Amino acid sequence: MRKNCISSKKSQFSLSPLTQGLLAVGLGAIFSALFFTVVTVTDAAPFPLSRAAYFGGMVEHVLAALALLTAGSFLVERVVRSLHSDKEK
Repeated sequence: MRKNCISSKKSQFSLSPLTQGLLAVGLGAIFSALFFTVVTVTDAAPFPLSRAAYFGGMVEHVLAALALLTAGSFLVERVVRSLHSDKEK
């Protein structure tokens, strides 16, 4: 029996460096837009209904960007893994 053996099993959820870079840049931009939205909403505390609809649209844009980033990063990861598996064959 082996003792004190370090196992180097690759995690099932490891991401390629390209995908990690894409997520880092994209999430940075999305969080800055979300922070700007939060600051704008808190500065205009008592606001009418039309202004509330405008703020709702701002949140929709952030959520749409998050959905596109998720789909794009999934696509990039699939392409990188398929290219990596083709090189191994």
